[in-house]
Amino acid sequence: MKTIITRVTLWVGLLCIVACGETGEFLYGAQFEALSLNTNDPSLGIHPSQTVLNDPNNPFRFERSGEETKWDIESARQPIAAFYSWATWLATEPTGEHQYYVGLNLKAIYQRNLVPESDGETVRQLAIAAFRSVLDNFPDAVTYDITGTVAYPIRPDAFRALESLGGDPSPWSLVVDLNGEEVLVR
Repeated sequence: MKTIITRVTLWVGLLCIVACGETGEFLYGAQFEALSLNTNDPSLGIHPSQTVLNDPNNPFRFERSGEETKWDIESARQPIAAFYSWATWLATEPTGEHQYYVGLNLKAIYQRNLVPESDGETVRQLAIAAFRSVLDNFPDAVTYDITGTVAYPIRPDAFRALESLGGDPSPWSLVVDLNGEEVLVR
């Protein structure tokens, strides 16, 4: 009987680790280091694709990470887990910020060689597509400073990231406006 109770307790405990509570906050305990990126879908994590919600590698496919937890996952320097967190947010709440962080994590996955060599070019192309999506689909995209109160535009950073990966940003050009701010123009 003790073995059965222990197994049930273990199963419930694991479910609590992987599942989300009522608040939608992801509970820690999953081994993010063991995640692998599914590179079989050329639209994975690119707006308006929803395929990440059906990806068996996505630990957030049943419930996205919480509003604060997505930042904790981002700061944990596990780009595959962060990719899946941001891509799930993007699929359920499309914003330029979500798309931008999808791109940043794809870029990190590519640069850190976190996929087999044969998948490296696919990940680079996904990162380019993510940054391109920020430019084309989210003209008012912003993110916030560490205080969470000061917004700043992310399209110039997406433009530079796209270029750094060898992507073609045209017809967009990065210019400085009369206020000294970088803006994108066609």
